[in-house]
Parts: sequence; structure tokens; C-alpha cells
Amino acid sequence: MEKAEDGRVDDPAKDALRAALNGSGPVERRLKALWGLSVIGSVEQTLLTSLLDRPEPELRAWSVRLMGQLGIAYRPALHDALERLAQQEKSPLVRRELASLLQRLPLPERSKIALGLIGREEDKQDPNIPLLLWYGIEPLVGADGEAGLKLAASSKLEQVTGYIYRRMAGSDEGRQAILAAIAVNDDAGERERLLNLLVASARGSGKLAAPKEWAGISGKLRAGASEPVKALVDELSAYFGDPAAVQKHRELLMDKAAAGSRRDRALQVLLQVRDDQSAVLMQQLVVNGDAALTRSAVQALASLSHPETPVV
Repeated sequence: MEKAEDGRVDDPAKDALRAALNGSGPVERRLKALWGLSVIGSVEQTLLTSLLDRPEPELRAWSVRLMGQLGIAYRPALHDALERLAQQEKSPLVRRELASLLQRLPLPERSKIALGLIGREEDKQDPNIPLLLWYGIEPLVGADGEAGLKLAASSKLEQVTGYIYRRMAGSDEGRQAILAAIAVNDDAGERERLLNLLVASARGSGKLAAPKEWAGISGKLRAGASEPVKALVDELSAYFGDPAAVQKHRELLMDKAAAGSRRDRALQVLLQVRDDQSAVLMQQLVVNGDAALTRSAVQALASLSHPETPVV
């Protein structure tokens, strides 16, 4: 490759590289030509876009990678081509580069490409694509609850779906969006699954701000629901500071006819919401030597303030 005195590569050398890129022979030869053109700054949008239609997945993959590295993928004219590729691409090599590209795009530009990738069930066992996809959409999910719900609804990648809901469940706005979606979902199994995700995320987070219109939403969730679903709604209500729900957990704590696991969960809920009134109940459990909960009650009393606890 000949260089001029000022360090620039001359036109005949560039033409030779382009000819090699468009020629026949081993794909490695064409890749080297593409890399050479990239090094000398002779890769532009038109060239990379044309490579997206080449039959060799290696060339398509490197086209996507260079779009990200060179900032070309930010250009609106390319978004339709990348969205189509995400939906139709057969090679996991190329889909992996598309998933990696998401992190280089502005947030508003990520959703459509991600929607194409997240619906590809064939990638659910891939060791890289689900995680790369999640790294690309996590800021989007955190910033836009509606976008998160749309991605979750389209997802065929169970791992990513779980990440989306857990991320949303960690913020007031995200919980609001999920609960609103649950309230209008006719699939009882899906409602229970999402409630379980919400409750699992809420556990250990202290008291939480109640979503708007929680009373109405909780009523819809409880209507005709199974006992496990009602218990999940009651637990969420307690975390949201509902006095009636907190009282239900106090009663469950002292109900010796209830399963030990349910009583222990009630104790943990009361402890999380820092319900000092339940300290007296836990003292009674210790004094009475409750076989199922004495140890847990002793541990909980260390975190709840009450003047009689040292005596017990």
C-alpha cells in the first residue's frame, strides 16, 4: 500500500482495497480489505450499508461493528436498515453485533432495533446475546416505563424479560407502569407471575411510595383472585403503608392455625415496614415459646423499639 509524502494513502491503493472487498475468494481476504479501508478512514455510510446485504455473515457483522465504532449508526437513514436486520437476520454472529451496537446508540434510537432482537427465541440459550441486549436496553427501561412494558411484552428471551420487570419494579414509576398493566391483564397466570416479581423486588426495600390509585388497582387485583394472589396484594399494600394490610399481617403472625411459612413471611413484612406495634406481639411469641417463630421473633425484636423488650 503506497503512501504519499504527507502520509495519505493514494487513490490507487484505496481502489485496490475496494476491489478486494468486492471480489471473490476467501472471506478473510475481503475482511482484511474492509479493515484496511477502516484504518485509512475510507469507510463511509454507503459502503457499510451495502455490506448489510452481502451473503457473508462475517461482512455483515463487521459492517454493524464499524457503524458503532465510527458513529455512523447514529444517522437516521440507517435505522430502518438496522431495524430490518434485527428482525430478519439469520446469523447469531450478526445479531450479537447488533445487540452490542445498542449501547452506542442514543436512548430514543434503541427501542425499535431492540424489539427486533428481543423477539428472537432462537437466542435464548446464546451465552452473549441476551446479556448484550440487556446492557443496551437497561437505561431505556429505567427511563421509560412504557418502553419497558412494550419490550417485555415482545420478549421471547425469558432471562431478559425477568431483568426488565425487576428493573422496573425497583422504581416508583416502574411499579406504577407494571401495576397498571397487571390490572388490565386477563391472564391470571401472568398476573400472578408479575405480582411475584413485584413483591420479590419490594422485599428488603423498606416502605415504598404507594402508586397512584392503588386502592382501585388493588381492588381489581383482588376481585376473584386466588388466595396466593390476594396474599401478594396484601403484602404490597403493607409495603405501601396501608394500615389495614399491616393489621392483616399482625393477625396472621399470631394465627397458630396458619402455616409457619406464612406466619414467618408476615413477621418479615412487619419488620420491613418498621411496625413498632408488632413488637408486643413478638414478645408474646417469645414468652409463649412459639415453636415456629421464637427464633425469628427474637431476631426481629432487636430491630424494633419497645421498652419491654429487654425484660423479655
